[in-house]
Amino acid sequence: MIKAIPYVCPSCHSSLTKDNSHLICGHCDLHYPLVNGIPDFLVQQSDLTNPHLLKNMSEYDKVSESYESSFWYPVLIRGLAGLAVPSLDSLVAMIHGIVVDAGSIIDIACGPGSLSRGLGVEDRSVHGIDVSMGMLSYGQTLLTDRERDHVYFARSKAESLPFSREVFDCGICGGAFSLFENPGEAVSELARVLRPGSRLLITSLFAGKAGLLRFNSMRRRFERKVGSRLYSLEAIENIVSENGFGDIESRIFGSLVLLRAVRQ
Repeated sequence: MIKAIPYVCPSCHSSLTKDNSHLICGHCDLHYPLVNGIPDFLVQQSDLTNPHLLKNMSEYDKVSESYESSFWYPVLIRGLAGLAVPSLDSLVAMIHGIVVDAGSIIDIACGPGSLSRGLGVEDRSVHGIDVSMGMLSYGQTLLTDRERDHVYFARSKAESLPFSREVFDCGICGGAFSLFENPGEAVSELARVLRPGSRLLITSLFAGKAGLLRFNSMRRRFERKVGSRLYSLEAIENIVSENGFGDIESRIFGSLVLLRAVRQ
């Protein structure tokens, strides 16, 4: 059985001790609460007053239980990116086929674990990271008995992950690239925790030529609503290549990309 990757302090990367209600960093003297078993590293991270972060947390807490509904992905995402976008089940199957031999997986901005929950099996551990406790708590209720011992959720920024260097075999970032204030920092942090030769998978909306996102006016409206930037495919590939990854391959589905890369 593959064991869970141990958490470390996201501030200093020191090991943590545990009591009944907290993970504790003796070096920083920081206490990270456990919320229904989910470690909350975000409460001690410095920018909880950041309006961009607070907006994303609030918005996704509100929609957590409808995130995998028949509206969110089939209607909203296909409306934005076009009818070439595969179903959520098909996208999950593609990702699972690519990472089948990975023993440890980190999924940043994981939501309720839509892309990675099913990867938690006897010989594989999955760690999901998100800023929305609502998403993580809902994802925990969706775990099957088989997944429960192999899938772990924690609340943290993607730019400051609570793990040591080079401990994961695969990284996933599903649909959140445009939500990061600085996606380069998130990709660089993934490179830090992934072993050399590990795979990175990113799914993201981009400024493509299909769906509503083919219109500049809709792109601007999307950016105002989400509070972030919609990148071109070239920009996404450049950010990935400049932050520790190579061998980039992009598969296009309308205005949605499934990007594969290898940690250098």
